Amino acid sequence: MKYIGAVLILVFLAAAPPAFAAHYGLAHELSWIDKYQNGNGSSCCGTRDCVEVNAVLLRREGTQVLLRINGVHVWLPAGSVHVSEDPNRAYLCPGCVREKLGPSCVRCVFVLPGNT
Repeated sequence: MKYIGAVLILVFLAAAPPAFAAHYGLAHELSWIDKYQNGNGSSCCGTRDCVEVNAVLLRREGTQVLLRINGVHVWLPAGSVHVSEDPNRAYLCPGCVREKLGPSCVRCVFVLPGNT
């Protein structure tokens, strides 16, 4: 039985570096996100907080912007919507966990260039 535990630990240790490297690689690629703020002046998110989404800016009305994020229409302050520095991916910085997508649950959205 103690050999099974040792084998499981070795398997875990062997698998951990590639998983960490993959996550670190994504975080390194997103380091540009750190400098952005939302409409309230707070930090959008860190490199490990953001998630890739399908985000389309539909229209602007005054200080608000209507977006479609993964099929859901959401109004956000214009200051919380930025152009993604990744020309191929849009990102969302969530402001909460396990709630419906909405203004209180989104810190920032990064839309694709040309979609502003």
